[in-house]
Amino acid sequence: VELAVVLNAFREENIPAVVLKGAHLSELVYGNISLRPMDDIDLLIKNDDLRKVEKKFAALGYLQSEDDANRMRSVDPHHLTPFRKEGCKPIEVHWTLPSMDAAGVEGFWERARRVEMAGCTALILSPEDLLIHLSVHASLHHRFGAGLRPLCDIAAAIDCYRDALDWKKLYTQARTCGVVNATYLTLHVAHELVNADVPQKALRAMTL
Repeated sequence: VELAVVLNAFREENIPAVVLKGAHLSELVYGNISLRPMDDIDLLIKNDDLRKVEKKFAALGYLQSEDDANRMRSVDPHHLTPFRKEGCKPIEVHWTLPSMDAAGVEGFWERARRVEMAGCTALILSPEDLLIHLSVHASLHHRFGAGLRPLCDIAAAIDCYRDALDWKKLYTQARTCGVVNATYLTLHVAHELVNADVPQKALRAMTL
């Protein structure tokens, strides 16, 4: 419900937002939010809209804590200090994605798809970009420290978007983003550990 409130508020200000990872997966991939718990909501926002986003969150009653801000000073940030509101999940607003260059993120925007979710219209990553993002997040960002859940997310996403997935596009887009090795490694591990239905032909193409 709160995600719909935020997205509708952004739409009033002509602020495009791509719904990332957990919120996308829980509703559209797993089809049941109880099957895919999440600690926060991740949104991708264009850099030029960040100030408008901060103002809009303030108007909606969200706050940014000093503790969060202090923790983020010790890392290379790729999102704003989380926005928090009592009774709601924290929201992280990303202007870029870990291990992605600006050109790669711009491509994500160009290929984003418009869907109905959370009771409103939203943007999500294309199936190929979703798998790339999940792969990079699991390997380069978390170094496989998040357990099997990211691998299960990949397997579920492949099953959900099977008819729409273009593995050649995935390879080309991962190469353009400079993350083909991370994408290959994660997809290979997902295939081996949770039986993700990754075509062997697609894996071989990434090693050439």
